[in-house]
Amino acid sequence: MVTQYFEHRLELGNYSEQPHFQLMEWHPSLNILAVASINAGTNIFFYGEDGEHDEAARVQHTSNAYCMGWHPVKKTLAIGFANGELMIWNGSNRRLESVIVHKSCITSLTFNTEGTQLLSTDQACQRGNESKLDF
Repeated sequence: MVTQYFEHRLELGNYSEQPHFQLMEWHPSLNILAVASINAGTNIFFYGEDGEHDEAARVQHTSNAYCMGWHPVKKTLAIGFANGELMIWNGSNRRLESVIVHKSCITSLTFNTEGTQLLSTDQACQRGNESKLDF
């Protein structure tokens, strides 16, 4: 068995602040990497497998992102924030939509295998603090 590693420097384009990368997620079937810089708000950058930065596809939010999860097939990223907001970024049209607001920090997001449902949970971890979203 042979393993190869390639190093590609991730460019930030015209982003001038010092990044604080804390979250990274590869899309399970497309060659897209989402990288979140979190520092008094969130900036999410998108890259191809060769490290090429997609300048037009950047997500900005005033709250800190806590978790991210890709749809298994579509170019769709679910993002959970510390303020309880769940947002869906549609990479096809580059639109960001707020879909659910929890009462506390969203701690995990997961799509089912078919991508028809998204489950989100929050920090309170009490019965009724989970949400299911159908796609």
